[in-house]
Amino acid sequence: MVRNCIKEINQSIKALLSIRAFRVFITAFSIIVFFISFTSFKGVTASNEMYPTFNKGEKLIAMRSNSYTYGDIVTYKSPLDTSDAYIIRRVIGLPGDTIYFHDGTLYINGAATDEEYVYYDPSKEGYVEGIIYTLEDNQYFLAGDNRNYSVDSRVCGGIDSSVIFGKIVFSTSKFFSFG
Repeated sequence: MVRNCIKEINQSIKALLSIRAFRVFITAFSIIVFFISFTSFKGVTASNEMYPTFNKGEKLIAMRSNSYTYGDIVTYKSPLDTSDAYIIRRVIGLPGDTIYFHDGTLYINGAATDEEYVYYDPSKEGYVEGIIYTLEDNQYFLAGDNRNYSVDSRVCGGIDSSVIFGKIVFSTSKFFSFG
């Protein structure tokens, strides 16, 4: 009889410990997910300036990064915008590059580049040309794909890496579209 009582007590203790371990696991997991969600990822909404790559209103997810290369699409806090909004632009110049535009063509370090993703209407105003930009060690040249309507590095110069949050890694609109 005593043996059965001890056995039942041991089973009860094991059950309580497994419930407690499960609660600790769930709590730890929730804290980790919360931390990662608010420090490593950010939800942003596309504007007309990234057309045709993204449509206005398209929901995107950015992942924190500190390494960027040509063509990456990033989100950052614009030095021209006092709101808390994050802006989406494409990396077209890296630290140390010299950038300029001539007749709608981008030149990086003197070489013409082909930007198949760019929407540009030469008949419309709003395309900045004739300025040569030389980027400092911590600066990136960011531009919208819809060059006629984008306010970007052509207006404010190189963007300091400290205001760039990260790279766009996911589009909810493209993932959940049917047809």
